[in-house]
Amino acid sequence: MKIEAPAKVRRQMQRMGAVTDRIDAATTAKRNERAALWSTNKPHGRKPLPPYGRQWIEAGRRYGPFVFCGPGAWDLAARRTHCGFALVAPIDRDPLDLDWSLLAGRVTILIEAGGFDTELVERTALALLIDGAPHVRTIRRVHPDQRPPICGSYARDDYAE
Repeated sequence: MKIEAPAKVRRQMQRMGAVTDRIDAATTAKRNERAALWSTNKPHGRKPLPPYGRQWIEAGRRYGPFVFCGPGAWDLAARRTHCGFALVAPIDRDPLDLDWSLLAGRVTILIEAGGFDTELVERTALALLIDGAPHVRTIRRVHPDQRPPICGSYARDDYAE
């Protein structure tokens, strides 16, 4: 003898199943997106993510993106963890050797910290644009006491062939 649940209970179970299916689909999509981005950290010939890149993805990419470069980049990025992660372009690595594609489609703020190296800023901005950032705004100071800081702008369209 088969026992069936009352109609009201069956409807509730169907609704819960539909909600569960939607949640499962959304979770699977997020997992696939993360897996695609995280796969760049694996040693199979692809470029690694920049420092704090994985944490920024795990935080849901809600904040920023801010990218710090220069001698003081690590200190400033570490201080920003309370209000969102900032990525670092280490001065000991070429920015073109990192995978910045996690910033594709996002206007990015590039902040030079603790120095004034135009070549480093331009190379980092170029790396961001090559990997998909449509626009990069730079903030830098010639001297620590200078107010206001110098702002620059690099647009992907400016480099189109």
